[in-house]
Amino acid sequence: MGSRKQEDDRLTREVVRLFGKAIDASGYTRADVARRLGRHRSFLTEFLRHGRHMTVANLSSVAWALGARVGLWLEAIPVVVPKATKRSRGSGKGQ
Repeated sequence: MGSRKQEDDRLTREVVRLFGKAIDASGYTRADVARRLGRHRSFLTEFLRHGRHMTVANLSSVAWALGARVGLWLEAIPVVVPKATKRSRGSGKGQ
């Protein structure tokens, strides 16, 4: 697992890839999808090229415009937790 930023970027790339494939498979043009959303085509372009406007509401809306629904799952990944260092007891004043 990478850093939080790396994971954010990985997820954004994956969402953009999946939505791009879904639009291509739908038979709609990007302009059609934007029109169905009541948005300018630049909204969809920024969404698909740069992952901008990537909110849960927008994911749901774009999926709706494609006649689809967003599914979500969490995948457990191993996390390495550093061992805590032992602090010596009784070394302070007043003991």
